Amino acid sequence: MLGVCGVIMYAVLCGYPPVFCPSDAQVLAEACSGNFSFNLDDWLNVSEDAMNLISVLLQDHDAAEQALDHGSIGNKAHMATKA
Repeated sequence: MLGVCGVIMYAVLCGYPPVFCPSDAQVLAEACSGNFSFNLDDWLNVSEDAMNLISVLLQDHDAAEQALDHGSIGNKAHMATKA
């Protein structure tokens, strides 16, 4: 589930998916395998915290708690609670 969030966040922030594949399932599999990068020309106005969070979401399948603690969420979404 977190990988899906990472793919969506990536696409929302830069306008295209982290990898180009014929199907959504392949995009998710490739991105979660670490086969993605940030084209810095397209990410100039995006914080390093946001890019780091995307990397956490895509590469760590057990990252729910880590994502809530991440600086770009934990510091700005102080009402977020852990289940």
